[in-house]
Amino acid sequence: MINIIWLISIISLVTIKSLESNNIEDISSTFSFELINKIQKDTGNLILDEDSTYIYPYNISYISNLVINGSNYNALISTNLSRAIFFPQTEDNCTNIELETPINNSQFIFSTCGPYILELGFPDSGREFIHEFFSVIDTIKSNSELEYNSILSLPSFENTSMVIIDYMSNQLTLINNNLDENEEKIFENFLGTMIKCDNGTNPGEELLGKFSCKIGYLLFGMKGESDDPYLAKEISKEKTTMAYFDNLSTYTIFPYEYLNYFLTTFFSKYKDECEEYFIEKANLFYIACSRKKVEIFSYARNMSVLINYHSFPLKNLLNDSLRILGGSTSTELIYLTILFNKSADYFIFGTNFFMGKKIGYNFKDNSTYIYSDEFIDFTYDFSGENSSTFQVLLYSLTFGLFAALLIMSGILTLLHDRKINKELKTIFND
Repeated sequence: MINIIWLISIISLVTIKSLESNNIEDISSTFSFELINKIQKDTGNLILDEDSTYIYPYNISYISNLVINGSNYNALISTNLSRAIFFPQTEDNCTNIELETPINNSQFIFSTCGPYILELGFPDSGREFIHEFFSVIDTIKSNSELEYNSILSLPSFENTSMVIIDYMSNQLTLINNNLDENEEKIFENFLGTMIKCDNGTNPGEELLGKFSCKIGYLLFGMKGESDDPYLAKEISKEKTTMAYFDNLSTYTIFPYEYLNYFLTTFFSKYKDECEEYFIEKANLFYIACSRKKVEIFSYARNMSVLINYHSFPLKNLLNDSLRILGGSTSTELIYLTILFNKSADYFIFGTNFFMGKKIGYNFKDNSTYIYSDEFIDFTYDFSGENSSTFQVLLYSLTFGLFAALLIMSGILTLLHDRKINKELKTIFND
């Protein structure tokens, strides 16, 4: 009897171990990062141009004491910088490498040399990676007041299967490369928990390392109420419109053509007394409303974007100030935290979009994946099958109403004729 109990116990332990080995944690490495959320005074020294999105330390992903080749660095984490960079701690870099490469995005322009294959270690992890970095020769533009001496570029982790930045638990996850058959199944099951984006590429094209998605619809709703997908505004039928995810951008930026849509649909323009304003130094527009007259209805509005027919909310849409304006904000106004760019036909989703979500890039199929506890699946509402069903029901209802009207008209006519015949019969009998 005792032997049977021991045998059952051993089988149970083996089963548990087998189940444990089916977790995504067994094929990945996870590291914590900080969120920097400090208000700093505008120094006026930051460079702005039409491609900039003005960085302040506001929900910015940050790792202190990142180890690069045995030295400690303070690193920003970027979903939008093309390659990882570091500022050399000695003066003799680039002497043996002649290649000079510009690395840039909307916030940064660096003149660099490299690449260097260096050892990378995360704080308190005990794990090291071989990673590619470019050494910074000169900083041409850096719209940041944070003190940093490295930027960890998530698109440059192409030697992994997938990289995920998780703003639900403030963790960075790297999924192992060269997975075996069982690990591939674990990976595929994990991907099934996230929403895959349409990256807008045609067959044969590649969009390497770009955290981006095709955006389909905008949806305004009310706080505490379910969003109605039939009120969604379609972005474009004629072309593919892309949204790029930049976790170092304080703001979300829309094409200018949607500014009037916000004024007339999101706000009650004349009751709220909302107007558009121009930021000359950044070549961007914004919306501000009278603080005293803005309606409670406008305060309660929420907004989602539909990506692959799933809605994802944008947070903190109204604020008392805009940091991009420095000290020139008015206490009489309240500001929409979305900016509008006349020279862009694409969207940039900044820190407001990242909050409460996981966003990852899968290097195996060059695509972006998103997860949020708050997303709503509207696939059925926008599917062709549902549209066809709706049309059939609409036609059936129309035909049914028409038939009912004909029958009712016939009945009324019959009753009317019978009444007249009865009256005539009464007259003739008299």
